[in-house]
Amino acid sequence: MGEMNVENLAKGVILYPKGYLDKIFGEEILGKAGQLAKEGCKTIVLSFRDCPIVNSTGMAKLIELIELAGDREIELWFADLSNLHHQTFEAAGMLGLIQKTTTAGDAKTLLI
Repeated sequence: MGEMNVENLAKGVILYPKGYLDKIFGEEILGKAGQLAKEGCKTIVLSFRDCPIVNSTGMAKLIELIELAGDREIELWFADLSNLHHQTFEAAGMLGLIQKTTTAGDAKTLLI
């Protein structure tokens, strides 16, 4: 189980998970995104700055997150991707399903 900080901004939310992204932590992120969707959030940014490793079950939860965002008409952005994240998500076909890849700093500027 990891730790997650949430930064609420005028036009969206940045989630900062910290730790190993596995099935359990992925479910926590998915649950938080579902809660944000119910509250009317229209842009969710997921920062991978402090989340260096995503295992296969964590990837499955991220795919569920992408599906949730699509179903609820939420813009989902990935931020602070390492080269490993980028290569892995690209190989899995996930990057084509997200609206934007950026840094948390740039996302914050756009969502204030």
